[in-house]
Amino acid sequence: MQITSQAKAKLKIASIYALIVGAAFWIPDIIVHGFSGKSFSSPEVHILTIMLPLVGASSLYIVRKIREYKDSQVIAILSGVFGIWITGPFFMMISSSFSGGGFARSDGGFFEQISFVVTCTVAFPIFTFMMSTYDGTLFALFIASGLVPLAGLLNRKQ
Repeated sequence: MQITSQAKAKLKIASIYALIVGAAFWIPDIIVHGFSGKSFSSPEVHILTIMLPLVGASSLYIVRKIREYKDSQVIAILSGVFGIWITGPFFMMISSSFSGGGFARSDGGFFEQISFVVTCTVAFPIFTFMMSTYDGTLFALFIASGLVPLAGLLNRKQ
């Protein structure tokens, strides 16, 4: 079965939306964990619960504007939400490294850590949900899963 050039272009655009929105959502989490380290607590969770959905939705809104609405609204919205969920395990591994977990753990070698990230990414719905409960971003994840589509629906060419 041959993949058409149109399908390849749609997959490329969907990947761009997924990576940009996913990275925009999770990078503030890494920054907050980096500054708080092992003293991460309730105030940081409250900040992330508000900040992450707003940054994720804003990133989708901005990318759609920059691309001048050339892309399908449905592809942009679904890819944005998908990007947040599928990149979650990788970014949460990075953020947990600041408190002694994630990639900072000394009990596993490099291969074990990478294979864990790959396993978590393949089974991303379960692991993103589970890891976000420990990361303090569960409510932010749920809010963003509703806010990103809303931002995508409000952001259409007039």
